[in-house]
Amino acid sequence: MWDTERFYSLLPQEIPRGKLHLFDETDSTNLVIRRMAISGAPEGTAALAARQSAGRGRLGRSFASPPGGGIYMSVLLRPDVPATDYALLTPCAGVCVCEAVEEVCGVRPGLKWVNDVLLGEKKICGILTESVLGGAAKGTFVVLGIGINGNTDPSQFPSEVAQVATSIAAETGTAADLEALAASLLGRIYALREGFPGNVPRYRARYEERLETLGQTVTFLGDASGTPYTVLGLDERFGLRIVGPDGAERTLCSGEVSVRQIKKDGH
Repeated sequence: MWDTERFYSLLPQEIPRGKLHLFDETDSTNLVIRRMAISGAPEGTAALAARQSAGRGRLGRSFASPPGGGIYMSVLLRPDVPATDYALLTPCAGVCVCEAVEEVCGVRPGLKWVNDVLLGEKKICGILTESVLGGAAKGTFVVLGIGINGNTDPSQFPSEVAQVATSIAAETGTAADLEALAASLLGRIYALREGFPGNVPRYRARYEERLETLGQTVTFLGDASGTPYTVLGLDERFGLRIVGPDGAERTLCSGEVSVRQIKKDGH
């Protein structure tokens, strides 16, 4: 349940309260914003829920959204930029999540390329960016969806999710202030949009500082040879720069593959 009055009191003053919609439960905040966007809602309209009954993740997967401690947020953006730049919003949003968690909860999350926010080597956040290019909709728009496991008990996750996911409270032993975290994150998303895409280089640098595999050895799905590569960093569009044993460099495009870090014990 939201403490609505407290949430509003913590928001930056420049965020219009009339654009915010808070739910104890909804099907999916991304679907809520999509419906509002098609009806002509203005940029900056946001939906926040304490629980989703039909949360969605990347590649059509379901996104576990149990009650009792999560933040599920979607923001409507109508950026006047080439559609090819929309993909840059996802990693930039990952930086926003990390910085909000660090500010409010006092822990420093890392980033696994391309959009996983990690604590203790497990995922605490999912980000799903969806775009609609004109057609029957009222103009082109982007829905930026973010789900954070704040105080969720990991035992509530499906077994396959529990293997890779955790929550802030489970990792820190301290309950996260969800209203403060949601307010901080929303303010950062508004700031991201205000300067986008001119501010992308700054977000890229901040992302690279948190890149869990920077300088580490990885393999990637789709490479049957299992060749080990060393992560060099990111290119200007958040592509992952890697170098192989032969010294040849290549760049992996966002969404093209998943990387897997090789631990020191070889696993």
